Order: sequence, then structure tokens, then C-alpha cells
Amino acid sequence: MHVHPAVTAPGASRDEPVAVVGAACRFPGGVHSLGSLWRLLAARRDAVREVPSERWEQKELLGLPAEVAARLRYGCFLDDDV
Repeated sequence: MHVHPAVTAPGASRDEPVAVVGAACRFPGGVHSLGSLWRLLAARRDAVREVPSERWEQKELLGLPAEVAARLRYGCFLDDDV
């Protein structure tokens, strides 16, 4: 395991074990915990989806160059408020 020197405590060995006491996450694809993140990754699911209609409608992109409009059709979005 690589540990950045700034993270290593003075006098501590880089070979000492590290304990993760807690962690939290919130990602697109309905991921609200480390377990659900693991399940998303293990299932090789993709969190990319079409832009929700409340963000913008595709007709609003009509004046943009085609390659730009195509990139704005999909994204990763949280399902709930932050």
C-alpha cells in the first residue's frame, strides 16, 4: 500500500496497518452507502442516464452545435437533494 508522506505520522512506519473507522458516500445510480457502491461496481452497472426533464428539455439544446448537444443529453445525477 502506498501512503503519501504528508499522511504518515512522524516516526510511524509506512508498513503499519491502517484501520478505516467510517466512511460515507453519495453517488449517482442510487448509491448511498459503501455497500451500494460495491453492488453497483460488482454488477458493472452504469450510473449514466438521460438528463432529468426538470433540468432542461432537449429542445432547449437545438441552437447548439450537434456535438455539444449530444454531450448534454446524458449525465450522472443524484436522485435526491444534496
